[in-house]
Amino acid sequence: MYIRRGGGDERDRTLNVLMAGREAGVERILHTSTSEVYGTALHVPIDEAHPLQGQSPYSASKIGADKLAESFYRAFDLPVVILRPFNTYGPRQSARRSFHHHQSGADARHCSSGNLDARRDLTFVSDTVMDFSRLPKYPSGR
Repeated sequence: MYIRRGGGDERDRTLNVLMAGREAGVERILHTSTSEVYGTALHVPIDEAHPLQGQSPYSASKIGADKLAESFYRAFDLPVVILRPFNTYGPRQSARRSFHHHQSGADARHCSSGNLDARRDLTFVSDTVMDFSRLPKYPSGR
């Protein structure tokens, strides 16, 4: 089995997990991705049919990892679920995140930046965790 020591990128880490899962005959692999893989919305709401658009090195690396996971499903019938959470927020969130900055009152003055008409759905971290915890209970399917 290929194991890259000392870090590696998103694809290396995902490849290690997929190969180990295949070798061990796991029941299912839950691969965490991000909504960033969709890039700028071409239609809303964004659904599974939305094309993947790498608009940053981060989103491109996540797309690569997603495609590796998909290829292990197609080539080896490895049961993989790809999760793409959208805009999760909550306690212990990085203060660098804009939503957290505004929510905490750190920005007391009026501030505007970028597209003021943009809208986002936000998901509280406990809801994201609840959804993740439910997935192992669902039967595998195509």
